[in-house]
Amino acid sequence: MAGLGSPLLVVIFLVASAATWAAGVALSKTTDALDARLGLGDELGGLILLALAGSLPELAITISAAASGNLSLAAGNLIGGIAIQTMVLLVCDFVVGPSRPLTYLVGRLTPVLEALLVILVVAGAAPGLAKNQAVQLATLLLAMLSAPTSASSR
Repeated sequence: MAGLGSPLLVVIFLVASAATWAAGVALSKTTDALDARLGLGDELGGLILLALAGSLPELAITISAAASGNLSLAAGNLIGGIAIQTMVLLVCDFVVGPSRPLTYLVGRLTPVLEALLVILVVAGAAPGLAKNQAVQLATLLLAMLSAPTSASSR
């Protein structure tokens, strides 16, 4: 791809981005149908089916970047993916409003546990981070996420 001109690269990037968007919509609808047919439930289906299939583009980018020796691109892709997903949650909470954040609307502890798992995995993968720091970080997250729920139940 290095031999291609910039305008053509931009077009290829935009077409691939649109295809990824369309595939994401199709994956979401397919996961909903499979959840209903297999009796997985929304959380488990999303966690297993959608997370695996949705991570394939990130895996392909990270593996190909690492294999070609571009480790900064591989690491940037992983960290950027987490940052974008966090931003999506922030925007969703902003749209819903402060009185009922997304975690409150779900009405279950599952998103909190999933967030805890992500933090533990990321913290465990970070070089030089002690295990007790990862536990402290996870405990802080649980306290922050449970605060709106306990305040609303009073």
